[in-house]
Amino acid sequence: MSINFGDKKFNIYRNYIEERRTDYETSWDSLSDFDFYTRKDIGSEAFEEFKFQMLKPNDTDIDYSTWQQLVKYMKSDSKSKKTTLLSKNSKNDAILSDDPYSQWKQYERKLVSKGFSAESIANIKDDAFNIVQQLSMDTRESGAIKGLTIGDVQSGKTANMAAVMSIAADNGFNFFIILSGVIENLRIQTANRLYGDLDSNKGAAWWDWTNIDNPKVSDRSAPNNWNNINLQEHSKKKYFVVSLKNKSRLDNLAKWLYSDPNKLKQLKILIIDDEADQASINTKKLEDEERSTINKKVLDLVNGFNGKQALAVNYISYTGTPYANVLNEIGDYSLFPKDFIYTLTPSSDYLGADKMFGLAEPETGPSLPIIRTISDTDKELIKSLHKGDTNYLPPSFQKAIDWFVLVSAMQRHLRFTKPVSMLVHTSLKIADQEKVASLIRAYLESMRENREEYFDKLKELFEHESTEFTKEDFSEAVTSYSSKEFINDYPKWEDILIQLKGLINSNNENYVDHIGLKDDEALEYHKGFHLVIDNSQTRVENQHVRLVYPERRLSFAPLFIVVGGNTLSRGLTLEGLVSSYFIRQTKQADTLYQMGRWFGYRPTYELFPRVWMDSETKRRFEFITQLNSELIEDIQDMSAKTYLPYEAGVKIKNSPNNNFLRITSSNKMQSAELSDIDFSGFNRQTILFKNELSVLENNLTVTEKFLNSLTDEFDLSRNKMIWRDVEYDFVKKYLESMIFSDKDTAFSNIKAFLDWYDDTREENGYANWNIILSSKGNIPKVSDNQSGWDIHGYNPPNIQRSRLGQAQNDGKTVSIGALRTPSDLISDIEQLNSEDMKKSPSGREAQQLRAKHGLGNVPQLVIYRIDKGKQTEEEFRKARSTSSNRYPLNFEKDLIGINLMIPGARKNKNLARKLKIVVPINEDDGDSHKEDEE
Repeated sequence: MSINFGDKKFNIYRNYIEERRTDYETSWDSLSDFDFYTRKDIGSEAFEEFKFQMLKPNDTDIDYSTWQQLVKYMKSDSKSKKTTLLSKNSKNDAILSDDPYSQWKQYERKLVSKGFSAESIANIKDDAFNIVQQLSMDTRESGAIKGLTIGDVQSGKTANMAAVMSIAADNGFNFFIILSGVIENLRIQTANRLYGDLDSNKGAAWWDWTNIDNPKVSDRSAPNNWNNINLQEHSKKKYFVVSLKNKSRLDNLAKWLYSDPNKLKQLKILIIDDEADQASINTKKLEDEERSTINKKVLDLVNGFNGKQALAVNYISYTGTPYANVLNEIGDYSLFPKDFIYTLTPSSDYLGADKMFGLAEPETGPSLPIIRTISDTDKELIKSLHKGDTNYLPPSFQKAIDWFVLVSAMQRHLRFTKPVSMLVHTSLKIADQEKVASLIRAYLESMRENREEYFDKLKELFEHESTEFTKEDFSEAVTSYSSKEFINDYPKWEDILIQLKGLINSNNENYVDHIGLKDDEALEYHKGFHLVIDNSQTRVENQHVRLVYPERRLSFAPLFIVVGGNTLSRGLTLEGLVSSYFIRQTKQADTLYQMGRWFGYRPTYELFPRVWMDSETKRRFEFITQLNSELIEDIQDMSAKTYLPYEAGVKIKNSPNNNFLRITSSNKMQSAELSDIDFSGFNRQTILFKNELSVLENNLTVTEKFLNSLTDEFDLSRNKMIWRDVEYDFVKKYLESMIFSDKDTAFSNIKAFLDWYDDTREENGYANWNIILSSKGNIPKVSDNQSGWDIHGYNPPNIQRSRLGQAQNDGKTVSIGALRTPSDLISDIEQLNSEDMKKSPSGREAQQLRAKHGLGNVPQLVIYRIDKGKQTEEEFRKARSTSSNRYPLNFEKDLIGINLMIPGARKNKNLARKLKIVVPINEDDGDSHKEDEE
């Protein structure tokens, strides 16, 4: 039986654990074993003594076994919590109402009815309340409050927005504005969803919400007429507007909002900017007086219009990719989040980018093997298809459709009644979308005409995919998943075949068709495949072409293949998404990341989703996934050091990660210059290597020479050789001699780092370096019958690494995913205690431990000699139990990899220097063709 450790009866024990962790740095193991409490007893005896001292000797709700479960629960919970707050203001006196008639309690019940888990609701509540505590009820003197909320794509930001609105309403806010992208049907979807979530329609005791649609000064009808708007302090009326980021809409809204001077004295406004990195950012040059149009219109709402001010204005921008927001202009007359930056807590059941694309630090690999590759040949065929030179779908596209058909049959066998969807995104052009849709229709028709042949093909695909990704694989990869007992396994083929025969039926009139329209214009859904083309222009007589899911649950799972462009990129949630075929020619990593419609929650069908994309797109997703993870870690670190949002913006702006690769379009990086870099806190490893003999030989030679040039007074710590107090000039000469992959955006610019270090090392007080050669197993002395290195008379064995995924486009450059062993980062600390020695720290934790032990100003270089990995794939698989996305290296020579870790700068010390940098990726800012849909 599961225990609800969130129950208030466990409060005293949870608080005690948090105190021991925070104030006494007690380890989780010690807490579990209870070996810290008394000298004479440990375990259950010590725990009973503890209960006696806490005046709880007869507490039957908890015994020693339950205590250990509670410690395990809190340990797991601490790892999943990612909330961080950077704020310049003290918290206000907002309350979280427990009144059953309060807006928050009403919304909480709504979340329960929608099936949100207790953990998810608790996270939503805590996050929303923390945000509301940063707001102000009177901004006439201080100016508008401006904050940024960072949340993962498809992770429930909309639920958080509604929760913030609910708690703010309980605390006196009366007017809410939601800026909702640039697409009208998504704006309508947002408005309807918010109204459904917020308005209870249960009588006078409840809050009464009014959705004001596209208000104008010239429109005097209710509810646009200010005379009909009740803003009295104790009124139950609340108002909201969902507006497009459109010049005329925003202009009308600002004029209307600031038109009644008496109402302005009562208006307590909360503005929520959904997808704030889209359209709201000022993209004009800073030296220009003119601002980009949408940015100026949003500022009119936030800062006041024509010299008029409301009683209170609070602006919160929401985004999953905050780079444009923190790299853009910093100043009072901007949308920069000057007051707070907050990161949301994703639920443990959220399947995000780190689960699908993996992280190099800490290395996870692609945790869920659901990404499938679109070959370069197939990618070219798609381009040919768009031009009209090809009239068939390439093999990878056919396989994506086949998988969707298979899952549709599986879901119907499992009595799934929610929609099942497939996403197709190959072009922004409407003409291209219509061509693709017609070929999908033709392919499904050919499947029906030759269905016995296709059944064999589908069976082969099913057997492959159900072996490639199993229920056991999921459980091992997502260890914190709260609903493992509800995960459906793949049905038997015989059961799937029964459903396939019913679905791919020659007698089915609506086998593949658009959504039907009845005589009264009501939508009519059928049991076949609904082919949706989601753009603003495609029309079919007597049929509905755009995406609309049924408002009510049907008796069967309706099936949707959705072809589109920008409407599929932001804001739109595709229900039951199980197959995605995705090609997008954007060079902007953050734009790409926002298109991850496959991220999110997949209860009961966790094993079914698959995503097809080309290798270059996959590489960009891997990059932005890692960058997002590091950004959150940076914000956590800055929060611990009590940075202010402005200081955090400067730090992030000058990060070499952001300068070395375009993460957002250059005209959104107003306050960032490609030459203005601060390497303090830099902690990077080489993971890209090129199989080029001359490069490999050079790196082996210069590394052996460098190590032997160091003193023979070193520590030999089993599998490591450690040199301390090494002069920088030795390190500089070595790094200048190394040849790094030109695909490695950081290390290929090593000169930029060395120039910066030369310029700032005295100012920052950096000490001499520590050098670590990390090996495998015990390091033997050189003997006559051994080959390999001779490092001061020792022969350090190679470490083993493997290739992650396919080689890059040049056919020679590969990624190993991760190089360093995390414990190497603290291996040069001379007096580590036993608890610290067990740690596998993140980069941030390693920096903290080093500072704690007196190495806070000591740069570190870790060197690895990687075995060339000459093996066949069969030999590799036999020797290693590893991911299916791992392969032998098969290099000509051993590889040299390094990890470079530079101490972080002291607070309030900006070490950015202007440096000339050659940025290897300097391509066009956007897509290869112009957007031409709404």
